[in-house]
This record gives sequence, C-alpha cells and structure tokens, in this order.
Amino acid sequence: MIVDDDDGVRNLLALHLEDRDWNTVRAESGVKALDLLQRMSVNLTFLDLRMPGLDGAATFKAIRAIDPSARVVIVTGNPEDEIMARAWKVGTFSLLTKPFTMHELDIVLQGMSPNPALATGPNLATSNLTPLACGDTSISWQAPAQSQTGSNLSIQLRSLNVLLAEDNPVNQLLVTKLLEGQGHIVSLATNGRQVCDMFEPGAFDVILMDVQMPIIDGLAATTIIREKEKSTTFHTPIIAMTAHAMVGDREMCLQSGMDAYIAKPIELDQLLGLIAELVPEVTEPAMLPETNVAATLPGTIEAVSLAESIEAEPEMHEFDCSAFLARIQGDMDLAQELVEQFSIDQVTMLSEIRSCIRHRDGPALERAGHALKGCLSNFSAQDSIDSAQKLEENGRDGNLDQSGQTLADLEHHVSRLTAELKSLTR
Repeated sequence: MIVDDDDGVRNLLALHLEDRDWNTVRAESGVKALDLLQRMSVNLTFLDLRMPGLDGAATFKAIRAIDPSARVVIVTGNPEDEIMARAWKVGTFSLLTKPFTMHELDIVLQGMSPNPALATGPNLATSNLTPLACGDTSISWQAPAQSQTGSNLSIQLRSLNVLLAEDNPVNQLLVTKLLEGQGHIVSLATNGRQVCDMFEPGAFDVILMDVQMPIIDGLAATTIIREKEKSTTFHTPIIAMTAHAMVGDREMCLQSGMDAYIAKPIELDQLLGLIAELVPEVTEPAMLPETNVAATLPGTIEAVSLAESIEAEPEMHEFDCSAFLARIQGDMDLAQELVEQFSIDQVTMLSEIRSCIRHRDGPALERAGHALKGCLSNFSAQDSIDSAQKLEENGRDGNLDQSGQTLADLEHHVSRLTAELKSLTR
C-alpha cells in the first residue's frame, strides 16, 4: 500500500513497484489508509511522513494498533524532523529518503517476494530482512516490542462470556465492539440493579464493572455478587472501570471485593492482559469474526473511505487523533458509530450540567461532570476533559460560584471537538 497525499509520488512508487511484480493499493491520506486496512491485508506499506490531518507518525501508530507486525517504510525528505521523532517512539520501520534511487528502493524490498495477490491472514511479515541503508540511516526489520499504548494482539483468549456494567452509551459501544472484535460474547447492564439481577454464579467468565452507576453503584453491586457466591465454589473475576484518578480509589475497589482495577479510557491490550491474569484457562485462541478481504486485486486501485469527500483533512486541536484511532484499532466504522453516539449524548450531558449549576446541586454536578469526563476520555480530548474535571471538583467541593465560566469553557471545547470528530468520519 502506498500512502501519500502527493499524486506524483503515489504514481511513481506504484509504477516502479508494479515493474517489480508487486500489486499496489493507493491511499491519499492516513484516514483512507486505515479505512482500507479494515477491508484487506497488505504485505508492505510505504507511508509518507508529512501529510495534512493525520500525519505519517499518527498513521503509523494506528497501523501498528491494527497489526503490531505490520511492515512499514517511512518515506520522507527530512529524517530529522519532529514527526520522525514521534514515529521512532511507535516502533521499528524502514526508511526511504526523498529523492530516492531505484537501487535504494530495491534495498528496501530485499528479502521479500512480491505476491501477485494481496495476502491475507496473520503471516504477512515472517521473513527476516538484512539491515538496509537509505540516505544516512541504517535500520533493520524487527518484530515491534509491545508498548504501553499499542495493542498487544498476541494476547488471544478463548471466547468468553462477559458481563459489561456501564451506563454511558459511548463507553458501552466502545468496550462492546472491542471485545466482540476479539470473539467474546458481551451482555450489557446499564445500572447496578441490572447487574445483580443478571448475575448467576458461573454464568459469566468476567464482569467489567463501572464504579459510578445509577440505582446501585459498582461497589455495592460487587458486595451483592460476592454474597451470592458465598454458598458456591464460584468466584467470578470483577474488574473495576472508572475515570477516577484520586488516591485510594484502587484500594477502595479492591476492598469491596473487586479483583482488579482499570482506568478509563479503556485500552484493549491492558484489558486483555488483566482478563488473561484473572480468568483461568483463557489461552485458547478466540474465534475471531471473518474479515471480508479481497483475495485478488490485480493492478492498482484507489482507496475508497468514509472520508472520501475530505480533500484536505483539518488539523485536530481538540483531541489526540492518533491515540483515538489506536484505541479503536483503526476501525473507521466504529469511529463513526462513536462520533454519532457522542454527538447525541453530549447535548443531554451538557444540559444536565447546566441544570445542576442552576439548582446549585453540588453532588449532582459532581456526578454529571464525572460522567462526561469519562465519555470524553475515549477521544483523548484533554481540554474538554480538564473542564469537565473542574466541574466535577466544583460539585464535590460545593464551589458552584466558579462553575459558570468553567461550563462556558467546556461548551466551547465540546462544540469544537464535535465538529472535528465529524470531519474525521464524514
């Protein structure tokens, strides 16, 4: 796959690769490349570093979230710039410096055999390449080390029955889709009472429990579940999910009978790692859903994406686009669903915060600010998160006199965030 916003570079690389018996797929932006990767697998990606909107480093990070073993060649005219520095933090890649010669291109391709069809399946990058030198940089292919942020797709669990206790629709959608994408069965409870009603000892392999829920909170629900298990031999692992960041929150969750604690936003690799530690005999590979992959695509095609109408994606100032795309495994269909749900929910959540301030209801403001903060964390929207957290703190401290300006700041950031998210997925 060739990812470059410059038509000339895309066409030139395609021409030379096809002369060497490689089939090519072209994408004019990072967003289009990620959309394409949802529909097929490729042997090798040539990735321009400087592109409008989602730059090469951000795209590289999202590609590695989709496939940690993906082979990527960064193409750049300036190997020393700050985007390259960010790319280095993601993992190992090869480098092709503009302008490049055909000899340098052949060095990059050394050790790989072109496939007349776009390959499918997990074994796309199994051969070892010798060190290569392009420009002044020498790099060798390596399997990327597992990072703290990248998805650890080597954690493969047998198909599990998961009870998800979560009242926020955006959080529900994100966690459900990520787990179903790994072959698990997810049952949803939207409040603590539903969790207790749905729970029977042995019915679920693991429970993901939001701490702050209506009717009965996660701590109280855990206590009830542990009481139900006392007369049995079962102990269902319960993982607390919360946007809390206060000292002592983790200990409070564990003391209530929960087994582990994970902070929102939920990162798939961390969640899978916790489940693997807590659930016995989870090492069987999950039955993953079949992917609709084009087995044979002769010649050259252009990528068609959800963002087809975007001629030049705008800079994203209100959220970390690369972190968001990595969190959702580069799934642009899921991105669109999340953005649509958030666009609806933010109206109601902001209205609730206004009402809390108007009625000077501190505890309700604390809950409403916390709920919105957790929702915003899924998009890594730091400015909005900070404003929501201030409102949460104002409600907890009873300092409502300062809340009016903070709400105005929050509404400003959320409005801009919503517009940027829609521009990413339209």
